[in-house]
Amino acid sequence: MAAKRAYRMTAILLLITIVAFNFTPLNLLFKWSIDADYYAYSNYSGTVTVTEDWYKRKLIGNLSVFERVNPTCVTRGFESDTTMYRLFRKNPLAFWRWKDYMTDKRFDLRYAKWEEIEKRRRPYIDTIANTPCRDF
Repeated sequence: MAAKRAYRMTAILLLITIVAFNFTPLNLLFKWSIDADYYAYSNYSGTVTVTEDWYKRKLIGNLSVFERVNPTCVTRGFESDTTMYRLFRKNPLAFWRWKDYMTDKRFDLRYAKWEEIEKRRRPYIDTIANTPCRDF
């Protein structure tokens, strides 16, 4: 009987923890401290790479800047390479992101491994001054 009650209490505490870290200001704390540099994007050839500024995105609320390559960043010879891929995986152990996995459009983007993109990557010459086409 005591073991059954302990399991029930553990399940309730686990559920409360998951809800608290997904729907309260604790979620913002985790995103600020752990996920600040987590969200990165690249096109297939690696000519355009972007690390998402989480604070700015939350203020702007516009994912479209990460869905397609910025027209000013298109590199000669890669004009058709305009689809951006997310370079971060869904991690079921990151319980504070569970709500985002279900509701955030950034997780609808196709996933690509950075290691494979990096193999195809060519040297980049920025012909437009101060263009944020490559963050990394």
